[in-house]
Order: sequence, then C-alpha cells, then structure tokens
Amino acid sequence: MGLENGINIKSARSIHSKVIAPMVGNSFPGYPFASASDAEAIANAIAGGEHRVIATKYGLGLVGTAVLGLDDKAAMAEVKRVVVDPIQRKNGVASAMVEGLTVDALSLGKIPYAEVRGDKPAMQKAFLNAGFIPYGIQPAQHVVYRHLDDAGQDQGPAREHMICMIHPNLQIPLEDLYAYLNALPQTVREALINNMKASFSPPKKNPEVAKWHLPDAMTTKKNVLKSISAKKLEPNMIDITGDGDVLLLTAGDTPIIVIPPDKSAFVQLHPKNINQVIETASALGLQVVTRFSSLTTPEQIEQLALSGAQPVSIRPWQETSQDQPLWQVCMQWRLTENGFMNSQHDINLHPDVKSQLSALITDLELKVL
Repeated sequence: MGLENGINIKSARSIHSKVIAPMVGNSFPGYPFASASDAEAIANAIAGGEHRVIATKYGLGLVGTAVLGLDDKAAMAEVKRVVVDPIQRKNGVASAMVEGLTVDALSLGKIPYAEVRGDKPAMQKAFLNAGFIPYGIQPAQHVVYRHLDDAGQDQGPAREHMICMIHPNLQIPLEDLYAYLNALPQTVREALINNMKASFSPPKKNPEVAKWHLPDAMTTKKNVLKSISAKKLEPNMIDITGDGDVLLLTAGDTPIIVIPPDKSAFVQLHPKNINQVIETASALGLQVVTRFSSLTTPEQIEQLALSGAQPVSIRPWQETSQDQPLWQVCMQWRLTENGFMNSQHDINLHPDVKSQLSALITDLELKVL
C-alpha cells in the first residue's frame, strides 16, 4: 500500500503474528474473543487468506494492525479490529490503516463499513477522515470485559455502544427512508426516534450487577455453553468459528447466531416463532438479541415491535451485488432479566459524529412524526 505520513501500510504475513498478538492483547484489554490475541490463530487466519494489514514506522517497527472482512457473496466489507499500539495513538496510524483498507475494499468492488466503539472518539475520527458517514448508534451491542479510567484503573465489564459508519459509495435517498418509516405505525416511529435520542445518554452501569452477569469472557462463554447443553440444543448446533465463540442454533424453526462470550445473538431471518426465540435467548442468559429488518417489510417490523423488540437505529444496506440497496431498522430485544440495562458503558462521541447523528434525528422528527 505504500508510505503515508511516515507510516508504512502493508499486507500482514503469518510471521508477523508473533508481534501482532501481544500488541492486540496490550492495546485491547478485555476483548471477548481469545483468538484475536492468539499468535497461532492469527497466523492461521492470515495463511487462510484473511485480509489483514500492518502499520510500521521507521525505528519503531510494527505499531498497528487492522482487518478487512470479506465475503465473496456480500456487497459490504467490514473494516474491523483496528488496533494501534497505545504509545502511537493519535499519530495518524489508525487513519492510515482505515484509509488503506477502504481503498482495498473499493478496488474489490465492495462497500466498506464499520461498527466503531462509541467510547473511542479518536477511532471514530479515523473513519470520518476516510469519508465514512455515521448513521446510528447500536446500543450495548457488544461486551468488553475491561475498561480503564483516566488513572488506568480497571472499571470492569460493560456493553459497548457501536456506531454504524458506512462509506458514501452506498447512499440511498433520505426520501425513501421517510416514505418507508411513514408506512410504520406511529408508535414504532416514535419509539425509534426516542431510542435514537436516548442512545446519546445510556443508563448508568451498576458495577456489581454487570460483574455478576459478565464475570469474564471465559466464564461467560462456559455458562452459555452449559445452558445450551441443558436446553438440549447441541444436536442442531453448528460451531461456526470452531472454538465456541460463534454458534448457529435453532430456536423452534428459526436459526439464530449466538455469541457466547458476548452474551448476544443475531436473528438473520424473520422469526417464525418470535416468542420461542426470546424464551431461548433468555434461558441461555443472553442480554440482547438483534434483528436488522428491511423497511420494505413494515408488517414484519410491527410484529417484532409487538413482541417487545425496540427499534433503535437505521442504516442503508446492500446484501449482495445483485440486490438493491435498502434501508434497514435495527430491532433489539433487551433481556433486562439478564442484566442488560445495568451493564452498559459510557458513551463518548466525536463532536462531528454527534452533530451528524443529531441532524439525522432532527430530520426524522420533521418528516415522520
């Protein structure tokens, strides 16, 4: 990729894994997936074709790494696992890697996007610098088990709020969004806008409750796996990652993606039996279940809302290159009995991200309420 601002961005090789692994572990404490900082797992992923880059600086060696998530069938490609050595932060390393992977994605005919942590304004800025547009906050989407305050003291586990940011190569007229939202019941529209506003000020974490539900990644994962066994869901289970971190289960007739160390799940198809999905998730101790629904299916969205799902954000999306781009709404079941409301981290938005999201909310209030 070449040299940018004294930062050399190049493709990672398996041999780099021995340096990448400890850097990721030191730079991203509390990440729920052990494989992210495991040298052997990183080497195997690179050897298997993972699109990973490293950033180096003269005299300092390797100072950052990032991954472009690619799927041959998908129109979108996620820029993810952007990690910078703590000593080298705010020196343009993240921006250089994000911009490099953005160019790579576009050259492959993909639309780059990212889910950026809501407590990392500098990382949000890196994506703003690459032209990404923030569309919404997905509240308490993922867990990080270790948060450090300004004094370096561990504040324990919490659920992270993720900012959905998408490259402007994917743009759908806002008029389409207004029209689709206006086809929804007034109660759903009001809930969406109220939740988008509320995402700026998440509920304060109860440290004791959060720690009880999220003791550490390994214990949390084991507890969910035990619950899966107790519910006798193993016969139809597929271990997607091979290490129990991401599983495909069936709740009734509905396939769900369960992430045990994250205590979360995603429903990729409209549930045939919504109640069974939620009952299963609750029994497994999960804290949140997410479904991204096309706004072209208002009846399905209304069904989800009636089942207790909260509309929390919107995004433009394109599944495959053959599919038409469309607007989606993020529907979220919040399993309060499993500590969801008491396990949320603070949010810290870059001013430009907050400004753009606030402007979108204002537009929605004017057009759909």
